[in-house]
Amino acid sequence: MPRRAGARAGARGGADPARAARAGLLKKQEGGKPAFAALKRAFRLLVDGVDDRAPADIAYAFSGYAPLLVRRAEEPLSGIAVAGMSGEHAE
Repeated sequence: MPRRAGARAGARGGADPARAARAGLLKKQEGGKPAFAALKRAFRLLVDGVDDRAPADIAYAFSGYAPLLVRRAEEPLSGIAVAGMSGEHAE
């Protein structure tokens, strides 16, 4: 019996929440603040007052929102590690 094309696509490297949890990349949130609220503050994901005339932040391109992936990519360039992402707890 022939296999369907792409039947194993997820097993080869797609997003697999169970594998991510085993690797320690996902954690069950118990109480406290919602995850987005903490990430929003720690990474400055929502930026008020972006200067339209001389944009200096990626949030300009996304109407005041800076994607998390972009903020993570900016970290090595700025030399600032965000607390909570390197084993510390962000407050």
